[in-house]
Amino acid sequence: MSEPLSLEYYSDILCVWAWISQTRLDELEDNFGDKVAIQCHFINVFGDAPGKFATQWKDNGGLAGYRRHLEEVVEPFGLNVHEGTWRDTVPHSSLNPHLVAKAVQNIAGGEVLGQALRAIRHAFFEQARDASDFDSLIDIVSPLDLDPALLREDIATGKAASALMRDYKQAETLQLRGSPSFVLDGGRQILFGNVGYRVLHANVEELLTPHDNATWC
Repeated sequence: MSEPLSLEYYSDILCVWAWISQTRLDELEDNFGDKVAIQCHFINVFGDAPGKFATQWKDNGGLAGYRRHLEEVVEPFGLNVHEGTWRDTVPHSSLNPHLVAKAVQNIAGGEVLGQALRAIRHAFFEQARDASDFDSLIDIVSPLDLDPALLREDIATGKAASALMRDYKQAETLQLRGSPSFVLDGGRQILFGNVGYRVLHANVEELLTPHDNATWC
């Protein structure tokens, strides 16, 4: 049996487009099964959320403008966003959810990491739980048969931070533009942003079709 195709997925947990793309990743797994190995990584987009709204959204209404943008973005996809998300519940940073996610990955592996990402995004976007509050994050992922003490130890010892910094560094090396980014074929193909499922499917299907190997120039 041939090796599965590697798809590296870089996202910021607080990014709405990454939340939308989660369903597309799920569909890829359903359609291709073990032919594709999806590896989740993180990129720093909301590391300083207040600063982001004060600068990048300065001329578009700041936080209130972003909240309006959020509602417009999710409407075509039929997703439910809690009225308090990015209004009453405003996370300071995506650093803590990324650290907790890397601790989950270190302890339980990639499959459980995927479940944890779904749980955190559901809790934030649909329940307006503070995804930057450490204790809240531990509560969110603990039902996945994860020992809170082991998660806290992985973070306290710096293991989670080390793994996260590798993700951030690799995102810089690949010159990724933001969240979400899909990296295929060893970095030869990079898809960024609101990438439709059919585009993802076509790229994966093409790479799974036997042909002469691409080479670095």
